[in-house]
Amino acid sequence: WYQRRVRGEDKHDTVISIPLTSSTEFKNTVKKCAISAGFNVLDLIPEPISALLSVDSAVSPSDGHTAVVRVGGSSMAVTVVKVVAGMYSIVDHAEEKIGGNLFDRSVGKFLCDDFNRKNRCKVEENPRSYSKVLKASKTAKHNLSTLKHGRV
Repeated sequence: WYQRRVRGEDKHDTVISIPLTSSTEFKNTVKKCAISAGFNVLDLIPEPISALLSVDSAVSPSDGHTAVVRVGGSSMAVTVVKVVAGMYSIVDHAEEKIGGNLFDRSVGKFLCDDFNRKNRCKVEENPRSYSKVLKASKTAKHNLSTLKHGRV
């Protein structure tokens, strides 16, 4: 097995997704590590393009512009991708250090305001209730990162 791998007969073709703002040095390091691990690296593609390619073909973007949003623990990124005849090109990208916690609180505030309006009470005045709302916001964010929709 080892001799076949050394001769290159047992390599697996792979495409690697990397952060959009990766330096050339980082890209070369990732590729070198993958090759040394026995992979045949066909290409390195930016994460926003990878996200669009992973979407179910029934809902894949048609020709036009699509926004890919990434909400992380310490930052949030939005990338605008142009799709023409199945070809993807990045139009613009912005990343801010506003983080997932601010996103959770913003969604939590929206949910509290909606609940308060419908029920004429203030959820945020009860620390336990407010904590549950923030937990639901965070759960919805995690669901949205892996599913097509989230439910709160």
